[in-house]
Amino acid sequence: MVAAPDPTRVKLVVYVPASHVEAVVEALHGAGAGRLGSYDHCVSTAPVTGRWRPLPGARPWLGTVGAIESAAEVRLETRCPVEHVAAALAAVRAVHPYEEPTVDVVPLLDPPTTEPDPRPRPDEAEAELWPPGTAGTLVTLDHDGAPFAIPVSAARARAGDRDRVVFALALRRGSLVRLRRDGRAALSIVGSDVALTLRGRALILEEGPEEAPRVAVLELRVAARDDHRHPDTVLRGPVAWGWRTAEAAERDAAVHRALTRHLDQI
Repeated sequence: MVAAPDPTRVKLVVYVPASHVEAVVEALHGAGAGRLGSYDHCVSTAPVTGRWRPLPGARPWLGTVGAIESAAEVRLETRCPVEHVAAALAAVRAVHPYEEPTVDVVPLLDPPTTEPDPRPRPDEAEAELWPPGTAGTLVTLDHDGAPFAIPVSAARARAGDRDRVVFALALRRGSLVRLRRDGRAALSIVGSDVALTLRGRALILEEGPEEAPRVAVLELRVAARDDHRHPDTVLRGPVAWGWRTAEAAERDAAVHRALTRHLDQI
């Protein structure tokens, strides 16, 4: 069976001095390149030797006009979605020291397969879509139908079931009262390489679980999702919840144990 061209992604090959490898890798990541499944910053590097001669009118970062120059470089390879290629090339040129950096855009082929398996691999299915402690905002509706937003510290989801999210609310929360009356809700998550708004209906799964008797565990059945990531932007230093005392940290860990139990049951 002949492999067909992959219309969704390409390989980018960049030649760069070793002193600027990290800057180029971060620029590519910020532009949306270098992500494979549940991993990002995916690059390969190899030492090479570059050779060139600056012509009249050139302003070389290294070398002299009219003289042949050679220097140690690093060949950097990464994958990039086709819709992010233009942003990735611009990002590389913005941080690369050379006046004319060498960047190759290489087409890729889809591996031939007779019958693709649509099921996620077990490791992918169990992967969390964002790490525990990632900041979230829950929006519910008050009795007049106006939106009411609160921050939440405990929300979990797995790649194997992207249409369901479990989260926790303190039993004293007014948002819990509002969800009993009208289950429509939205949950926004902003974290490391994630910027999502999930909209759907919330259901109460358990009140006062043994692990954390002061909270209720809820499930958001996602009907629509908005991914707010953009090739022109990068999330830096995402806000994450932390705890001032060991007791508070243990209470939070207990809440997450309850959420994990319900994730395992979904």
